[in-house]
Amino acid sequence: MAAQDGSSVFTSTTITETTGEAEHEQIEEIEVIFGTFGRIVVNCNLEVISNLEPVGASLVHLCLSNQNITRMSGLSSLRQLRHLYLQQNRISRIEGLESCRKLKTLWLYDNCLTRVENLGFCTDLRELWLQNNKIQTLKATSGGISELVNLQRLNLANNRLRDVDEFEHLRKLVV
Repeated sequence: MAAQDGSSVFTSTTITETTGEAEHEQIEEIEVIFGTFGRIVVNCNLEVISNLEPVGASLVHLCLSNQNITRMSGLSSLRQLRHLYLQQNRISRIEGLESCRKLKTLWLYDNCLTRVENLGFCTDLRELWLQNNKIQTLKATSGGISELVNLQRLNLANNRLRDVDEFEHLRKLVV
């Protein structure tokens, strides 16, 4: 399947075409062995992100929203990734983004996050959606929001924020 920009797209339809199975609810893990996909959009109750190395050089857009993912693992080979959508999962910690230095969009809303951390490598990040989590504090710590100097859009609605002091360096943030 091709996207509007001509890049290959891996979707639930691709799974059906490949396996002949239309029901994806029981799939817990997908392993991509060969292929160059610009986008991966999957909706089949995944629990694990793994073995994305074969698409690491080409993957720009990864959407694994509304799954059962608990950890941000398996992202280390995605050096070209610009848009990551992991909203509506069960992720409790931001991690695994060290190689995703070109990331511009990160959606982690409706998860189980309690802290904002490990974002220091994502200096190109423009959009960060963290609403509907359990975040209580935004302290100026290494890897926190204060290092995201290119951040333009931030959503922290419906969290448990009590202590905030991270916005001083965010001059591009649209209020």
